[in-house]
Amino acid sequence: MKTESLLAREPLFWSRVGFAEDPTRRDLQGKILFKERDWTDYIAEHRSFFRAGVKCHTTILHNGWVGVDQYDFSGTDRTLEAICEISPDIRYMPRIKLNAPAAWCERYPEELYLSEHAPRAPEEIRRVFREQLPFFSTPGLEWDYPDAGCAVGLQSFCSEKWLEDASCALRMLLAHIDQTPYADQIIGYQIGFGMCAENAYWGGWVSPRRFGDFGLAAAEKFAEYCAGLYGSRQAAAEAFHIEEFNDAVQLIPGSARRCHTPENLEDYFRYGNDQCAVYSRFLSETTADAVCRFAEVIKTETGKPAGAFYGYLFSSYPGQIGHLAVQRLLDCAALDFLSSPKGYYRSGPGEPGGAQGMSLSVTRKKLWLDELDNGTYLGRRVHHKDYYPADLPETRTVLWREVAKNLAWNNQNFWWMDLGGGWFRDEAVMRLFPPLLQFIRKVRSMPRKSLCEILLIVDEDSLYWQNEDANFMGGHHKAIVNEMASELLLCGAPVEQYRLRDLLEMDLFSYKLIVFANAFAVDEKTRAYLKTNLPPDTLCLWHYAAGIRNHGYSLDHVRDLTGLSVEPYEMGFDASNGYGIDVKLPPIRILPEDGIAIQKRRADGTICTARRGNHILCVSPDFRSEDFFALASEAGCRMYAPPHCTVYGDSRFMAFFPQQDQNAVLFLPEAGEYEELLTGKHCSGFATWPVRLKAKDALVFMRV
Repeated sequence: MKTESLLAREPLFWSRVGFAEDPTRRDLQGKILFKERDWTDYIAEHRSFFRAGVKCHTTILHNGWVGVDQYDFSGTDRTLEAICEISPDIRYMPRIKLNAPAAWCERYPEELYLSEHAPRAPEEIRRVFREQLPFFSTPGLEWDYPDAGCAVGLQSFCSEKWLEDASCALRMLLAHIDQTPYADQIIGYQIGFGMCAENAYWGGWVSPRRFGDFGLAAAEKFAEYCAGLYGSRQAAAEAFHIEEFNDAVQLIPGSARRCHTPENLEDYFRYGNDQCAVYSRFLSETTADAVCRFAEVIKTETGKPAGAFYGYLFSSYPGQIGHLAVQRLLDCAALDFLSSPKGYYRSGPGEPGGAQGMSLSVTRKKLWLDELDNGTYLGRRVHHKDYYPADLPETRTVLWREVAKNLAWNNQNFWWMDLGGGWFRDEAVMRLFPPLLQFIRKVRSMPRKSLCEILLIVDEDSLYWQNEDANFMGGHHKAIVNEMASELLLCGAPVEQYRLRDLLEMDLFSYKLIVFANAFAVDEKTRAYLKTNLPPDTLCLWHYAAGIRNHGYSLDHVRDLTGLSVEPYEMGFDASNGYGIDVKLPPIRILPEDGIAIQKRRADGTICTARRGNHILCVSPDFRSEDFFALASEAGCRMYAPPHCTVYGDSRFMAFFPQQDQNAVLFLPEAGEYEELLTGKHCSGFATWPVRLKAKDALVFMRV
């Protein structure tokens, strides 16, 4: 079977084998230091998954880059041997981290990431780096460091020197692997750098957060970028309202400008603040270009598939971490797949789960591999996280939900992950996998047709123009779009998620309800397309100041897109009355006009949800699953379950994941003979299944 086919069809398993210190550290004997010295239990897990039928495996593989022009592949060989000698039939996809080693960072302080308050003299940068070095971990600096958040990080993603040397190290590694007995077992490579090797800028996931790379190389490269846009550095400085411009670093917006409590609507949407949007675009394009450059090395040297983490639109601060240039990577010919961890928010049993990236958008051009680090009930004993399953039945529910989600979303692939260590060291847990694998392979062998009539649209370009600290997008915590997406998935029918720009290339006539989560920056081309190509009976739900930016900023743009007029008003910040999220959104209200239907008012009487024709505008997002159920039903969508139940499925299977106990009737696509896979019960001749839904349970139906 071709390696591309394996990565598209065969699920993988990841463990902490090969998980080394980052940057590289050695013990007193000069050996590469790993997070754990003894891998016996992890290798036992790999053997268990292999016996269960999981033939493809993945771990971190040490890159061998230990210093300036220095390489040591002993740690690489240890990992290769540990995994590949489980069986000659095992297949392996290594994750290769390309962060610079400590000696390189000390040699080239001008090539490092610097926070905005870091020193700028090379010797001072070296001094701070050496002081910080013992505190480095995969996200950057450990929490107990006095200045947590990377005062001085590892390499800047803008550093041409790093790109050259890391590419050289990658070539050396690939050549070394090719000389080992395990070369033919390698099915592809995942490349990474930055925080957690997820191609994310330093400082975005630690506390206090850092915003922007103020390093010497970064400042110079951004100045060149701005000169290309505005004609000169001085012209860029004038456009950014910088007085007495004399240093490239001044062009980089500080945290006070990028992330602050917005004063008004104009401030929230960065009207007159092109500096922040331009800088976010620069960070994202720079990151994407580095990913593509390394992918080209892999493709040139091996011809094997290459992929990377990227596109965390549902994460915190996606602009700050450099994850908004999704299209740039979709257009990169050398890149074969993208990945992200599964969505963390509301990912426990009974909740809908989800993804951090727009995976369906990716599958239009590339493969998507979902990282399923959900944990099991064994992990809950150690980490005490509420979203971990509490027992074996809840563990089963989460495993089936994540598999059903990925299969329903255009046959996406994934890997199960033991991030914490010991999540699968239990015979009862491992007995859950053979039925899952049988289900996966049977479903993948069948022709697929989407039954989805509900569409959620998220726009990465709009995120360039939003204040980054208003809780509109989030990661592990509550945020408007994350809550909205979760509630929509619980509406009782399948939901698909795409980017706004995808709509220009999609057939929209199968969708009866389209929910636009954050369509704020909508250009004239997209507006014209939506006005002429949306099916006439499709119901559109817009949020907040939809369309407010169109090569500029105007409240008239909102009316042009949605048919409803809005205005700001003074009432403090608008805590979303349905979601209960502490947001920093300047409040707006819908104006009463002829021809609109008022659907909801705030306590002060102002209109917050109204409708004109098939367009609904909700300026204080608050739709819950029952509201989405009612809206989808009105739009003519086929509903398969009551509210508070997630449905993942297509023409091949239907899977139901109830959030709460309730008596219900489940609907299947058509009459026929079905088996419910988790109980073995059969239903013949009907397309309905009366049932007592149990919270945090799972029901999966397939035609017999």
